[in-house]
Amino acid sequence: MIKKYIFLLIILFFSLGCKESKEDATKSRASASNPNFPVAQSKPQPIYDRQINDWARYLAGLPPLPGSQLDSIDYRMEAKKHQEFFEKAWAWKEKKLLQPLAEWAKVELAAEQQRAKTVFYPFSGPDFMTIHALYPNAERYILMGLENEGRIPPLEQIRRRELAATLENLRISLNDILNYSFFKTNDMRAELNRFQIRGTLPILLAFIARRGNTVLEVEHVQLSANGEIKLGNPNANQQPEDSTVTGVQILFRASEDAPVQKIIYFSANINNTYIKKLKGMVPYIQSLEPAYTYLKSASYLMHADHFSIIRDLILKVSRSLLQDDSGIALRFFDRQVWDLTFYGTYTAPIPLFAARYQPELRKIYAQKEGVKPLTFGIGYQFREGTSNLMLARKKIAQ
Repeated sequence: MIKKYIFLLIILFFSLGCKESKEDATKSRASASNPNFPVAQSKPQPIYDRQINDWARYLAGLPPLPGSQLDSIDYRMEAKKHQEFFEKAWAWKEKKLLQPLAEWAKVELAAEQQRAKTVFYPFSGPDFMTIHALYPNAERYILMGLENEGRIPPLEQIRRRELAATLENLRISLNDILNYSFFKTNDMRAELNRFQIRGTLPILLAFIARRGNTVLEVEHVQLSANGEIKLGNPNANQQPEDSTVTGVQILFRASEDAPVQKIIYFSANINNTYIKKLKGMVPYIQSLEPAYTYLKSASYLMHADHFSIIRDLILKVSRSLLQDDSGIALRFFDRQVWDLTFYGTYTAPIPLFAARYQPELRKIYAQKEGVKPLTFGIGYQFREGTSNLMLARKKIAQ
């Protein structure tokens, strides 16, 4: 009897093994013929780069963590001056914009915050703090600007006098975004190419750290011709008009048990002349669908025909679009496709952009019917009571 049971167990063992082998073979064939076949794969964990996180905290004016690799420079006078600047400027920014913006978004963007995996913020420069306040839990944030992504040399190896001047230059670069609500592109492009800490990377790292996150990993990336992201050379030429699109990818998380999030910043000139020449840019943006897009202080560029390609791409890939009046003009929104909600007030653009006045938008705000209030100032009209936002939701997404 015992021998009989042993014999049956052996037969059962081999039959199950054959079944599993057949199933594995089926999955393998299906995966080869159909790349969308759901085969479970283990995802590699990001490497926690303690040095880059220490750099981020230093650039953000935050106190060092125990065992900081920058211990030799963390307590010097230039670091203390930088910390004092950030503590004051950040507290003001949190009170005036980031906290009220986050509270507003919890209500008005509740549906978007639940769905948004990809957040697209063209014409952003390194303004991570605003998009993170609006969408704190997105899987990835795609930012674009004319500013080079840059690189950071080992801070502890920079001569003390040069480091002090570099930190001061960084504070000058941040003055507009922290005290107002936008970057001045021409000024910032010049400022971010002075001294040894260059480009948008140091500002992105500082904002990530200031928003309460830990930086895990930084990699330089570029786009392939078919729009795929691949590793790039940090020493490659970083010009927004180059045919090869370069950028930087940053992985971070809010806590040890929080999911890993990602920022990808591309240095790119996306007007019609250049976007056609940027290898992989159009297919990459097309791959972002469904994106949740944000536009602020965008210089009214997409009101004009020479930015029609990026304008049409945004309207195509966006499931929802939040913007001020400097984004896409009201006349480009098909009311059969979009539901529009208006916030704040609109009278006219600032004098620099007076030619971009929208009478049809003014009519909506003048009637005040259905226009919701804003309790903060944002964009070029950064004073409370002067700003406007419009939330456009695709009807098919309802």
